Amino acid sequence: MSNYLVNHLNWSAVSSAGYRLWNAYYYNYGTPMGYNPDAPLPEHLGAWGTALLYQYTSEGRLDGYNGNLDLDVFYGDPGDWDAYTRVDGRPAPEPEPEPTPKPEPVITYTVRRGDTLSGIASRYHTTVAALAQFNGISNPNRIYAGQVIRIPAGSEGPAQPVYYVVKWGDTLSGIAVRFGTTYQRLMQLNGIQNPNRIYAGQRLRIR
Repeated sequence: MSNYLVNHLNWSAVSSAGYRLWNAYYYNYGTPMGYNPDAPLPEHLGAWGTALLYQYTSEGRLDGYNGNLDLDVFYGDPGDWDAYTRVDGRPAPEPEPEPTPKPEPVITYTVRRGDTLSGIASRYHTTVAALAQFNGISNPNRIYAGQVIRIPAGSEGPAQPVYYVVKWGDTLSGIAVRFGTTYQRLMQLNGIQNPNRIYAGQRLRIR
């Protein structure tokens, strides 16, 4: 309650009924300040004579928060605090703990001969940098068959198979470069024994 209302209305009945005073009086209005347990109470506090809680500024400053805060001094004891934080005579309910987030399932991929990190990244719609960081890979050009690669959460599952129809003049290595993979991987996917023997019209699986 503002200091003006405290002193300009008759609160005797309220005070006599045992209700304590929360007083708001800004003794240094317009000046930002920190917490001050010795903030000076006003001399005149109407029917109460003293306050249980005193708000001395609305321009308070505390570390960790960028903005104005109402700062108060509490003059009561633990029993007073308990009495004024109860609802209908019952203790205020404890805040419900935040639910523990469930860990997202981890997708893994086992490297096959001919795989590249860029090819795996493309397959799972992520990036080489993300895979390298997530798996502690210092050299993205050095992975080996049998290595288990963890895929970052949020990445999509394997893409639908992609195919390419060979045109006259194509080479397997040229197709591999075009699609960000290797000719060894294309050989593996398509059961090709000789990388120099492909033909126009041949349908190759890219990934």
